[in-house]
Amino acid sequence: MPPLVLGLCVAALVFRITLGVDLSDESYYAAFVDGWLKRGVGDSPFLMIHQTADLLVYPLALLYREVRGDADGLVLFLRSVYLAISVLSATCLYRAIVPCWGRTEGTLVAAFALLFVPFGLPAPSYNTLGMCSLVGALSLFAVGMGRSPSERSPAGGWLAPSLWLSAVWWAIACTAYPPLLVPLTALVLLTLAALRAPAERLLVTRYATACASLLSVALIALCWVLGPARLLEMVRFTNAFNNVSGGLSGKLGLALDAFAAHRNFALMCLAAVALAAARCLNTPRFQLLGDMALGLLVLGVAASDAPTFFSRAHDLVVLLSLTGVFAAARILLSPAADKRPCVIAIVYGASFVGGFTTAAMAFNGLFNFPIGGFLASCLALVLPRSATAYSRVSRRVVMAIACATMATATFSHYYGQIGGFTYRDSVRVPGGAFAGLRTDPDQASFIAQMTEAIERQRGCGNKLAVLGTGPGFYLMTGMSPSALSTWNYPGDEQNYATNAVKSFYGIPANQPDVLVVNNWQWATPLSAADRALLDNYMPVQNVVVGLRKASVYRRRDCTSQR
Repeated sequence: MPPLVLGLCVAALVFRITLGVDLSDESYYAAFVDGWLKRGVGDSPFLMIHQTADLLVYPLALLYREVRGDADGLVLFLRSVYLAISVLSATCLYRAIVPCWGRTEGTLVAAFALLFVPFGLPAPSYNTLGMCSLVGALSLFAVGMGRSPSERSPAGGWLAPSLWLSAVWWAIACTAYPPLLVPLTALVLLTLAALRAPAERLLVTRYATACASLLSVALIALCWVLGPARLLEMVRFTNAFNNVSGGLSGKLGLALDAFAAHRNFALMCLAAVALAAARCLNTPRFQLLGDMALGLLVLGVAASDAPTFFSRAHDLVVLLSLTGVFAAARILLSPAADKRPCVIAIVYGASFVGGFTTAAMAFNGLFNFPIGGFLASCLALVLPRSATAYSRVSRRVVMAIACATMATATFSHYYGQIGGFTYRDSVRVPGGAFAGLRTDPDQASFIAQMTEAIERQRGCGNKLAVLGTGPGFYLMTGMSPSALSTWNYPGDEQNYATNAVKSFYGIPANQPDVLVVNNWQWATPLSAADRALLDNYMPVQNVVVGLRKASVYRRRDCTSQR
């Protein structure tokens, strides 16, 4: 049964990664790798800290280009990398759940994990790599700490292999998403507080040392590749770009506004907290009633008119994570001979802290809660332990409903697609970085026309920049990006990032040979600095396909075309 269910989930994801083209966020992630393939990491001007995640997959992209001979189909290849990482992390989660709850529960939770695609973007990014690595790290920690003392640190070994692999996952997670150091710290502190036996504390200390060692290796590697000065500049630039350190009040306001605009979901969240308290009673009758209530809440998310936090999948994660709070706390405060439930509760707590960490550090606030908090939602499906055979059946029904709701959300939301998108009406992109993906005919035509329009100006030089926010245009050409960020920033004149971009283009060698201006209705308005730069270029072609609009410019002193 488990291989069949999980195999179907993987097969569904294999199909899902071929659907949809996103010229915004996903292209932003891929543009780092694409830019490095064109000019190398050392010569890259990028200053966004998000690129540390893409450094993890860059060697695979180099191998892909070497085997294939070119970079066509790069986006689909990167999606395949995401799929592999998602399968690995779900496998770790399955291994953590089975010893406590059995194979059926482990299968359903792993299926739930596989079916969740953050932001509807099945691509390796700082979000997805951070989330999957966090799930893998915490799951393997639960596997290692839940075993007997002899298995945790076998004879002749300092740590069990599962704990070493957990530390490796943490190094990947914190490289991709540095704020995930917070849930790692929470994990160590919670474990030291809950497991007080000297042998257990010694093991946790060893584990923390292993994590610190591998994190140090990762930091040294980043400094070697990027340089310490550039790494610090990336932190400063990204902080100014996203207003991370100064925007916490704004993010809280954003969350409150979202709840105010979606009162039904706000009431469901309050009901989830009340349900979490009621589930602590842990009697057969209350478990059955609690499972029924949880199932209704999940169906409520599925039936909602509009999502609150970006997508119904994200809403479901937020809602489910709330339902495990008191059950996890009760387990931590009630010592038992079997330490496995206690370890699971510790992992839940670390993930819950991770959710609020990623929400606090992200530009979109609670939209990013699932990045750190996703594992908490998975574990909330099995907390507390079912007391009877009937309650086990009801719990499995709820888990199946959650999986179905997640699958529906994943296959009904295609980030970057304008309007309705169906497989029947889609066409396959034949070439370039987006080769192999299916999109609507208008977008496929827009990509083809823009690629031709940009490539026609190759005689002017090899440097390209995009104004108006459109990272996807960098993937439509063999030209190299000449930009500090492939996500164009229109900030005010007082912002450090704005001034850094202005200074960058003030150097003649950094000025692009060709400019693309994104003109569609969702494009970012041009700043004064953008317009000043644009004055040095002349328009050569406008491309309009449906709602998509863009203009190509070239240097005024250039008259040649390819």
